Amino acid sequence: MVKILASVFILALFVYGVGFYGNASHAFFPSLRLLQDTQWDFSLFWFLGADKLRAFFLLVPLGLGFLGWAHFFQRRLFPLFDHKSAQWFGFFLALCFFSLYVFGLGINEILYGPLVFLFFVPALGRGWAEWRAVSDSWKGPPKNKTVLLLALPLLLWLSEYLSAPIVWDAVLDHFRYAKEIARLHQIPFHWTNHTGDMPKAAELILAGFWSLGGESLSRMSSALAAVGACGLICLFSKEWGGRGTTANWIFWTCPFFLALFSWGYVEGFLALFEGAALYSLWRAMEQPQNKAWLSLAVFFLGFAFTVKYTAVFAIIAVVVLGFYEIFIEKVKLKLHWSLITFFALPIFPWFFKNWIAFGNPLYPLATFIFGTSFGYGPGMEKGLWQDTGLPQGLGLAGHLGLIWRVFFTPDNAVAAAWTPLVFMALPWAWKALKSRLGTFLFLFSGVFFLGWILFCTNLRHASGGAFALVLIAAMAWEAAFQGKKVGPKILFGVATAFSIWLCLSAQLNSTAPYASALGMEDNLLRLKRHYSLSLDTYAAYHDIQENSDARDKVVAFGVFQAYPLQRTAFVDFAWKKPIFLEWASSCHTAEQLARLLKREGVVFFLYQKAEAEDMYFRSRKFELAGMAQEEYKKFWALYMTPRWVYDNSIVYRLNDNPVSSPPASLLELPGLQEKDFGEMDKDLFHQQTAEGYKVITGWVERNSDVAEGWARQAILESSMGLCGQAAGSGKRAWEQGLWSTDLCRAMAVCLGKLKKSREENRWSARAFQRQNFIDRACDLGLAEGTDP
Repeated sequence: MVKILASVFILALFVYGVGFYGNASHAFFPSLRLLQDTQWDFSLFWFLGADKLRAFFLLVPLGLGFLGWAHFFQRRLFPLFDHKSAQWFGFFLALCFFSLYVFGLGINEILYGPLVFLFFVPALGRGWAEWRAVSDSWKGPPKNKTVLLLALPLLLWLSEYLSAPIVWDAVLDHFRYAKEIARLHQIPFHWTNHTGDMPKAAELILAGFWSLGGESLSRMSSALAAVGACGLICLFSKEWGGRGTTANWIFWTCPFFLALFSWGYVEGFLALFEGAALYSLWRAMEQPQNKAWLSLAVFFLGFAFTVKYTAVFAIIAVVVLGFYEIFIEKVKLKLHWSLITFFALPIFPWFFKNWIAFGNPLYPLATFIFGTSFGYGPGMEKGLWQDTGLPQGLGLAGHLGLIWRVFFTPDNAVAAAWTPLVFMALPWAWKALKSRLGTFLFLFSGVFFLGWILFCTNLRHASGGAFALVLIAAMAWEAAFQGKKVGPKILFGVATAFSIWLCLSAQLNSTAPYASALGMEDNLLRLKRHYSLSLDTYAAYHDIQENSDARDKVVAFGVFQAYPLQRTAFVDFAWKKPIFLEWASSCHTAEQLARLLKREGVVFFLYQKAEAEDMYFRSRKFELAGMAQEEYKKFWALYMTPRWVYDNSIVYRLNDNPVSSPPASLLELPGLQEKDFGEMDKDLFHQQTAEGYKVITGWVERNSDVAEGWARQAILESSMGLCGQAAGSGKRAWEQGLWSTDLCRAMAVCLGKLKKSREENRWSARAFQRQNFIDRACDLGLAEGTDP
């Protein structure tokens, strides 16, 4: 009875954390976003339904191909394994080698659908025979009818695979990278930011499917990781004498795993291969005479490392566990030098690529060993570690708070809560630890989460350790179910129902999968909900894509990420010294800089004014070491033409030849102007309005050729009621080519107060025209499928 009460207390604590702690009530109660963001356009149903139906049909030959390859590896490599283990590990190896196959095509710039399909052709016949054997051996519905109830959470997962991925930065880092590979038919050497140059083996699986059947098929391919995890659960359950039902209930009803394995993340693949390495190590300890198990363990660890560098937590945990088994448990495990080869086999292609491209196999890490590449520095690596969540200075209370936040609240950077079933099993956990497998899993998860707590704060980076916790909890629950007490079974059922409800709530709050699966969800509303960039940024993206070739490159200055932009981009943002200014500093003349950009394939320059000013405040490194400012201004006057101008975004195009008659004044000077404006805004922030007005008027007097200064002065004068001066300043800005929405509105207000109705109407019309243009450009870009 005490154990049941303790488990009930943990459930109550979880309900409080998920539903009522801080601002977490949204995770407990689903929102009405599904209705609010639905456009109810039934004309789209047939097209999108047909697209998804085509993807389902394509899954048939691809699935048969994987079955055939699994049988090939089973016969060739695992003749001494039991049948189930050989089948599943054949499937895992098929996934690995499909990723390496796509890498080979991508690195040679021949990543086309027919060539990708060649991977499956040799295995189709054997796959069909395997499918017939599996179907013939099926003995009808299971005797335990509770297993059939798993259809409920599986339907929730299925709706996610039919919908589009959510537009979050963490998802776009993976899913859009796969799209870029499929679009360019090659692996780009510089993706939208530094993380794109890390090993991305899981994204290649998505990219291969994308080249075969587009976005729908690629999204469905992420289910391969979930299917493999289910197989691992069955294999582990067999090792402790369980049926696997309990562990599957915990896994399939966990909102956190629903997010990892179906929302577009790749950490599902990370958990799969870390789990495969863990199972291989366990079998190696049980069968030390079979060298194949230990070789598989190190191979899958290496492949997990090519999915994400945070696999280092699992690698360290496996090494510690291996030493424990050898020196404490006295397992006579023979280590051999070929293990290094098995570990390096999946890693080598990525390391070799980065060595050739950047002179650093571990790029973008280990810059203190291998140095830095162009446009990259130690400060950027520090920013990367901080982005991963390096918990510096948390202290004991901080680390305890971290555990509370990621396991008992929705604040785990995934927006899908953890399941209460894991920690509710703690009162019976000692029974699981009495078995050797329980101790094995406990040591692995203990070392894993010790490293994670010290160096990370994001739970999705600990997906392999989270998977091990599910196995331990399943062992504990199955021990609790023994005997005649019904209390643990009732408690398990209540917590399971609560977890399913949280899965549904997470979907309705975050992804609206049912509307997007049918094509009803409004893309623009979805974009505004999940992404922080302004609408004029997407209008600029649309302009670039409609007026450029697929292989043209873009310098995105002051753009945090350019994932929605379907062009290879050099992204300069607050974490690093901009690569564009690095290029400028390496040149002495405007002509040299223009030639350098053409050699790099740069055609467009996307400039975000407000973000660039923020970059200056953070880094204060906007310096041109090798180029005089006059040459820099000459470059912008002769070689860069502003093509599209929005309130905060400007798109320049690189001229093939210098213009014969440069403009009298420049609209912007990226890399220089924001420095002066940054200092001015800093003064304005600390001054009263009247004193701030003196600062800005003095600045404009010294820089009368910069239109942005006159525009800011006009807006400030309008807010102070100086209508006559505001009209004059606004006119100067207008004459130099700048007319933002804010300026037009301020001018209309001032001219209205001056009772100049004709000019007031003209400026009001300009404001309306300006805003309408931005809105139409954004709507057009989204409606025509420019994937934001």
